[in-house]
This record gives sequence, C-alpha cells and structure tokens, in this order.
Amino acid sequence: MLARVPGTTLSFGGPLTPMVRRLLWANGLVFLLEVILLKISAGGGSSGYDVLVGIFGLTPRNVIGRGWVWQLGTYMFLHEVSTLWHIGLNMLTLWMFGGDLERLWGGTGFLRYYLICGVGAGLTVLAIAHASGVPTIGASGALFGILLAYGMQFPDRILLISFVLPVRARWFVLFMGLITLYYILAAPRAGISDLAHLGGLVFGWLYLKRAWRVRQLVAEMRWHWRRRRFRVYGGDDRRGPRVH
Repeated sequence: MLARVPGTTLSFGGPLTPMVRRLLWANGLVFLLEVILLKISAGGGSSGYDVLVGIFGLTPRNVIGRGWVWQLGTYMFLHEVSTLWHIGLNMLTLWMFGGDLERLWGGTGFLRYYLICGVGAGLTVLAIAHASGVPTIGASGALFGILLAYGMQFPDRILLISFVLPVRARWFVLFMGLITLYYILAAPRAGISDLAHLGGLVFGWLYLKRAWRVRQLVAEMRWHWRRRRFRVYGGDDRRGPRVH
C-alpha cells in the first residue's frame, strides 16, 4: 500500500520519526526474544515462548481471575513467531501511517494515543471474552486506531491498495471498520482477534472526539447541527447559494 499527498509523489510514509522508530525497535527486539526462546525449547519440554506468551499475552481469565492487569499493555508487543506476516504487516502499517501522526501530535502525543488504542482493544477483548483462556497477542488493535486517526486527520490522502486501486483514506478506514464488524457478527475468524481490531477503532474514535467529556461532546454536536442550518451567500457568486 502506498500513500500520496495531493500534489506530491507517492511514498511509503516518509522518513522514520523518533517515536515510531522506538516502537519498531521495541516490537522487533521482543520478536527476536520470542524466536530465541522458541528455538531454545525446540528439543522438547515446556516452551519458553509459551511461558512468555502466558505471562505477557492478554489472557482474559488471568487478568480477571489473577489480577494480571499488566497484560493489557504488554500483549501488544508480542507477535506470532510461526510467520513473519503478523509482525511484518503490523510494523509496515506503523511506519506508513504513524509518521505523519507523530509529526502532527509530537512523540508524546502519538505514543499516548497508540497505547490508549492498544489498551482499549485489550479491554474490548476482556469485556466480551472475559472467561477465555486463549491469549491474544499483537499490535493490531493499536494500529487500527492509528488507521482511524490517519483517516480522520488526513481524510483526502490517496492510498493505493495493492499498489493499484486508489482510495481516499476516509473510505479505506470506513471499509476496514465495516469488514471488521462483518467478521465479528457473521464470519468469525479462527486465530484472529477482530474484537481487538474493533476495540482499537472505538477507543481511538472516543479519544479523538474526546467523547468522555460529555458536555463538550454535546456542545460540539449542537454546534455542527446549527452550522448545517446556515447558508452563506457570496455577493459575487452568480451560481447560487452554497451550503456552509
């Protein structure tokens, strides 16, 4: 996937920004640790990789029953080691879409949003599958939040899906949200936590809209509603009124 800013050439997301680089390093080093632990225990016995995932992956039954709340933050730095696609696609998404958001918000603001979306995705899994003993791992929930923010902050950016199909960022995010809902409601996928994906989107939207500030949210909705009712007439505009 490529991104294009109107009036510029195509790019994969521009130069690495400091916080995105740190997150890439953190995920890469943890993945290397997972691979090493898996190789060490390849001869048999309890796998160090399984122990790592059991302690730091998000297992709802352990969070609720044992109070292992740290898993809500640590699970997003673990990835499946049987394939490079899991961490590869996640880190490519972080690089492509995270840089522009970090340049917009700064490193601290970007990291705060990333972690809120990741923890929110974990809370969604916890709320809906609270009795599950199956661990959830991966940064996908946080990265769905990143995709949402990109679509909201840069809605008219052109994305080339599979390097061919041009789609505006806003419609791409909407499609990803709808396909996630479809998988959750109609065609659950084994081995993929679409609940975490949805949670990342929802918590990202709540944060960006500051929906926890109820009064502010209501005031903004009223303002947008009143704004739609006004028409602005240009004195030299002979083509008729424009809705403002």
